[in-house]
Order: sequence, then C-alpha cells, then structure tokens
Amino acid sequence: MSWRLRSRDNRGSSGGLTSLTSDYTSNLDDLRAFEHRLAELTRGTRPAAYRCRFLLTVVFGFTLSTACVWLLDPDTGQSPLIVSLLRHWYFTMSGIILLLLFLTGIQSRVVAPTIIMSRIRSVLADFNLSCDDQTRLILKPTRCVSGGGGSLGVLGAVGGTGDTA
Repeated sequence: MSWRLRSRDNRGSSGGLTSLTSDYTSNLDDLRAFEHRLAELTRGTRPAAYRCRFLLTVVFGFTLSTACVWLLDPDTGQSPLIVSLLRHWYFTMSGIILLLLFLTGIQSRVVAPTIIMSRIRSVLADFNLSCDDQTRLILKPTRCVSGGGGSLGVLGAVGGTGDTA
C-alpha cells in the first residue's frame, strides 16, 4: 500500500497529516538510500573500465605502429613469414599481448559500465523512475489509466472512488 493510499484513508483521523508527512519522508529516505547504493555500484566499475580502456588503447596503438613498420620493411616480402616475424619481434609480441587481452575478455570490462547503466534504467522504468549517468534518480510522472468516461489517476483506478469531477 503506497503512501498515497494511506493518506486518503487517514484523511478523517486526527493524525492524518503527521502520518502523511512521516510516510513521505520515509519514502524519500528510501529513495535517497537506493540512489546512494546505485552510485556505489556504478562507481566501482568505472575506474577498472578506464584502466582497461587505457591499456587496450596503448597496446592497440603499439601493435598498429609496429605493423606499419613490419609491412613497410622491404625484406618482408622476400623472407618467409616466421623469419619476418622473428625479425620484427616488437610486432609479434604486441600482437600476442593484444590477442591475450581479447581472450581474457578486456572488451567486456571496457563496456561494463554502459551495460550496467542500461540494465538499471530498464528496471527503473517499471517503477516510473530513471537515472542519469551520475546515477541520480529521476522521478517520472505517474501514468494515468484510461477509463470509460475519462482518465483516472492511479488512485482512482486502484482504490479510490472513481469520481473525476
């Protein structure tokens, strides 16, 4: 039962306003705690993603530059492949390191924060919430349920009287 339904039930009692206020602040505290936990989760993945992105960029750049040197060498076309690779061992080693990085799954560590944020947003959409890239929660307006004669709010559809006037 949400705080909106309880506030409607407590309207005639003497403690209705204080109950509404305490329920509102309780829900607000829950949202703040949830937002803080989301920030903790995503903050932990970003430094690792930056390190992996930097490592992948450096190794890829080194492999690319040594590949250009290897291909521009005039002896590459005349010698066998194994001899050519042994002559240009910088290219060979950087190629092996790049292959090992991809085999260990560095590409998934690089894109992990984006995948996590998209999954969080898809789950939060069910609760009329969203979040930005800094994981601050964004409250979306509540959905209205269309009725026979007009549009009823969530309260009217769930537990209210259905009066639209």
